[in-house]
Amino acid sequence: MNKKIQGRRHFLKLGIIGSVTLATAGTLIPFLSQQLTGPSLNYKVLRPQDIDFFLSITPVIVGLGKYQPHAIMEPFLKTLDDKLHYLASSIRYQLQQVIDLFTAPITKGLLTRQFRGSWQTLHYSNVQQLWQNWQVSRWSMLRQASSAISQLVLLVWYGLAEHWPAINYPGPLFADQLITQPNDF
Repeated sequence: MNKKIQGRRHFLKLGIIGSVTLATAGTLIPFLSQQLTGPSLNYKVLRPQDIDFFLSITPVIVGLGKYQPHAIMEPFLKTLDDKLHYLASSIRYQLQQVIDLFTAPITKGLLTRQFRGSWQTLHYSNVQQLWQNWQVSRWSMLRQASSAISQLVLLVWYGLAEHWPAINYPGPLFADQLITQPNDF
């Protein structure tokens, strides 16, 4: 009987400590992150740490390999920035919180075990291993965040016409014709 009471007390203490930790982290992470920095030069939404993150993670998600010249990644980043710019502000804010999970110095350090430096300093194989671990993580938040980032990257990457041949997509049929009549709204 005594062990049951101790088990319940331990469970309650753990629950209270966990709740306080989550509440504190949820409040402090935006302040401790680099959220105060504005968009990077020539970008509407993407901040410098976001660009750094996407330059490292996109080759892993798309399966491009270790070295990607900036000329290949620049159209992707510009399109991603444009797509993010046209999102509703509430959705954009939520997505930036997901990106902050991977780019804020504290959480990036906890997730990558590298508290100093940027995403660009991580080796491709390390990023690849991290991404695979996050996709099968026991923490649902990490699985959901990596899934959301993967879907975003793939959506934007294969939305660019120059990447269609990689997936054998011939392009839209009758691209030169308007399928529906224009309305005057």
